[in-house]
Amino acid sequence: MYLFARQIAIESWILYVVGILIIGCRLISRRIRLGSWKKLEIDDGIMCLIAITFTGVIVSTNQIARVSSDPTIHSEPVTPYIRNLVEWGNKMTFAMEQFSLVTIWLVKCCLLIIYSRLTLLMKEHMIVKLVAVYVVLSFIVVEILFCGVWCRPISWYWDYDADDFQCSSYLNHLIITTVFNISSDIFMLCIPLPLFIRSHLPIKQKIAVCAVFSLGGIVILMASLNKYYNFTRLFDARFLKWYIAEVSTAVYISNLPLLWPLLRTVFHRLRTTGTTKSSFLGPPPSHRLRSTESTARLTIDRGSPVSYGHELGFTPARERGYMADVTGLRRVEVVRT
Repeated sequence: MYLFARQIAIESWILYVVGILIIGCRLISRRIRLGSWKKLEIDDGIMCLIAITFTGVIVSTNQIARVSSDPTIHSEPVTPYIRNLVEWGNKMTFAMEQFSLVTIWLVKCCLLIIYSRLTLLMKEHMIVKLVAVYVVLSFIVVEILFCGVWCRPISWYWDYDADDFQCSSYLNHLIITTVFNISSDIFMLCIPLPLFIRSHLPIKQKIAVCAVFSLGGIVILMASLNKYYNFTRLFDARFLKWYIAEVSTAVYISNLPLLWPLLRTVFHRLRTTGTTKSSFLGPPPSHRLRSTESTARLTIDRGSPVSYGHELGFTPARERGYMADVTGLRRVEVVRT
């Protein structure tokens, strides 16, 4: 294996394994949160699909690296083997672009579904719907332009003899994709942060939650760097590293906000290994909190482990008599032996 192809293989497969592990942890965390695999929701199913498209990104990227690092593609005269090799690399480039687009936009869909649940019965719910429409339309526009406008016929994307600059450089496609991708990310980033900033969460918890959801800024940074290296080095295969970085970062950050139930369970079991008696890891259920503080909940679940943690919850407007707001839900679970 050539040096560049080896570097891409090592970096990409490490990032891939980490991403798949995070997706697996997300599903386990959701299972803990919901109580049954059958209760997993649509965004969990989409994340399973993302695992497949993410695999496609990594496989196609490694194929491109293998072809681009092969010195025979620059040999003269052009043999049928060289033509076939170059066309295979071009096909993998087209496939990688498609897998990347689908992965990134599916990640947006997952986040929007989460935001939709968070803002249910709130005025921000309409904003989520509008952003969702923008995301869907932007994906449709990008795909139509990519497959039917910028390079015609579509086979010129991988044809060895095609001399169309747009077919070989993807320049117009990269520009329009960058505009829609980054703009939609910015719109999505503006949904949860104002919600949590004005919430009644304790200040430390508010900072922690805002920090987690602010990680979307890293995705925007990675997308910007990816396209920068695409624009400045159109025919340099080193842009592959930024493609992998952008897609991997999007997968990681879209799952992080949902890992808390799993982390809470793991850390609690580490703390309570060897103990069998019931214990309270929070204030007793009789402890009364002010309306602006966390609400105490006592859950007695026979056979379940003792656990404690903070979760985000919303009191519906019809129960509070005014606009729904964010509160911190403090859950105390006790094992009845």
